[in-house]
Amino acid sequence: MNSPNSITKSENKKEMKYYEGTELKWSAEDVLIRAKELDVEITEAEAEIILIATFDDNEYIMEMIGDIMKGTILEHKHNTTSK
Repeated sequence: MNSPNSITKSENKKEMKYYEGTELKWSAEDVLIRAKELDVEITEAEAEIILIATFDDNEYIMEMIGDIMKGTILEHKHNTTSK
């Protein structure tokens, strides 16, 4: 079974590889769903604006992913050294 997630190597060999996964894709539909959960009516155009604004300043999101990555590093090292 092929995973939809992958590590992609840049054409430029000096650049790092990067992760691309399906769970990192968000759409205006996701915004509309969450607005509905909040009982807030918005148009699709507004949903697109909100989607862009959500990721426009992504410092918090990157910090949160970085913290999770640190936990994964520690878990990985614990699992590989305890065997």
